[in-house]
Amino acid sequence: MILLIRHAHAVDRAEEHIGDEERWLTAKGRDVARRMGVAVRRRGVHIDEVWTSPLVRAVQTAELVAGGAGYGGAVVVLVELAPGGRLRRVAEALQASAGVVAAVGHEPDISTLAARLCGQPAFPPFKKGQVVAIDAAEVAWTLDPDKVDGRG
Repeated sequence: MILLIRHAHAVDRAEEHIGDEERWLTAKGRDVARRMGVAVRRRGVHIDEVWTSPLVRAVQTAELVAGGAGYGGAVVVLVELAPGGRLRRVAEALQASAGVVAAVGHEPDISTLAARLCGQPAFPPFKKGQVVAIDAAEVAWTLDPDKVDGRG
């Protein structure tokens, strides 16, 4: 199974006078990422690997989702998951992986990756913090960050 996750809510770069790569999660974003991890765990899913874009907001999302899901392993940074990365390589690596892999990225790339993995021409854009589970080239389920509570 593959879990595709869009990074959660991050600070606005113009307000903080920082580059896009440096944007960190807001308090809301941290809460959403934790809740998504807890919701994954509540579904009985045990994550075997976590991959993330190198951008700060994605790394923070990956760490918080992993913690909420009960994953204690390393979070692996993949440059290919950064905006404009090599999605074909990511798709091939995800399809070749064993177990459950969670991959955290950005729009529009994460929905493009979902479309590629499902053999579709397009996929609806992910909400910030949304989790989409793909199994056997089909969407198994999705977690909407606006509808998931944080009870563990």
